Amino acid sequence: MIRIRWLLVVLALVAACRSASPADPGAGLIGTTWTVDQIDGHAVDLAPVTLRFDTATRVSGGASCNHYSGTLSLVGDRMRVEQGRTTRMGCAMPIMNQEDRFLTALAAVVSLRRDGERLLLIDEAGRVRLALGPWSERFSTPR
Repeated sequence: MIRIRWLLVVLALVAACRSASPADPGAGLIGTTWTVDQIDGHAVDLAPVTLRFDTATRVSGGASCNHYSGTLSLVGDRMRVEQGRTTRMGCAMPIMNQEDRFLTALAAVVSLRRDGERLLLIDEAGRVRLALGPWSERFSTPR
């Protein structure tokens, strides 16, 4: 009887070890807002750009001039955003160019990685397209 219990304990431990997975970089993102600090290695300095993980299937934010929303697919470190809507305001051309670069980079993202408090969004070639930090009070509202 003791041997059977011991065997069950060992089997339970083996099963637990197999089901354990490395830290999930997408865990805890739902309900958070992030500030985009870099787009393709260039600083975001013309107008704020944000990314909010609204639900398990939806993102939204400010793209520089316009607000956007999209459909989110997030499984482990794999991430895809399909743009759904964007408002159609007009801004100065440099701001609109920054917005276009952001939306293009976001559409190319296929995975994510955490680097300390930063969130890195990566394309199929392994390039960091967007570098984000936690949303901060430096902007009055999370656009």
